Amino acid sequence: MTKTNLQISMETYNRLEEMADATGVSIEAIVEQAVDVYRMQSILSATNVAYAALRENAKVWRELETERELCDVTIDDGLKNLLPGWQRPLQCLD
Repeated sequence: MTKTNLQISMETYNRLEEMADATGVSIEAIVEQAVDVYRMQSILSATNVAYAALRENAKVWRELETERELCDVTIDDGLKNLLPGWQRPLQCLD
């Protein structure tokens, strides 16, 4: 993997060094994990904003709910065996 240098403040570097010493994880691995977590949080935040906007439009939200109900008839792939007492509602797309 190609690597590069990253300019950060000494304060941030010192915190990374403390974390690395405390956990036994390399600074590089801590930074990589932090970037992955930040990326996932950003994606989830954008998704939440999009869903909030979608919910504000009642017509579009009803259409989405209808589509979800249609998809709810997918094969349960043995789910009954994994969750005793679980029964899929009887639905069909006829």
